[in-house]
Amino acid sequence: MPTYTETNFEDHIEERLNKSGYRSLYSSDYDKSACLIPDELLRFIRDSQWAIGLGS
Repeated sequence: MPTYTETNFEDHIEERLNKSGYRSLYSSDYDKSACLIPDELLRFIRDSQWAIGLGS
């Protein structure tokens, strides 16, 4: 009988999320002082502004 660990469970969840459009990121991408992931914020602003016609 297989033995499953929390790591197996986390890997499975991450794999399923990635297959449905989520992207895995590294914890080092997170800016603790700003409480955000700068590249993701910029990507969101760029994509959302483009979607409403404000992108350049």
